[in-house]
Amino acid sequence: MFTINLKSIKIPYRILISPKRKTIGIEVTMDKGLVIRAPLKIQEKTIKQYILQKEDWILSKLNRFDEIEKHPK
Repeated sequence: MFTINLKSIKIPYRILISPKRKTIGIEVTMDKGLVIRAPLKIQEKTIKQYILQKEDWILSKLNRFDEIEKHPK
């Protein structure tokens, strides 16, 4: 398990490597973490850069989960 800081929020993430995968994918989980799916020969540095590029999207999803927790149906 790794962590990354996005706008001073510490977010845990794990990396799942797949030999068949060609691109990086990000899943934001309900426990406020990330699952990163990545190709076999990708470097961790590249994964971190990708997460930082998607920072706004990730934080919007985390905020949405917060809203769901505050106002369950």
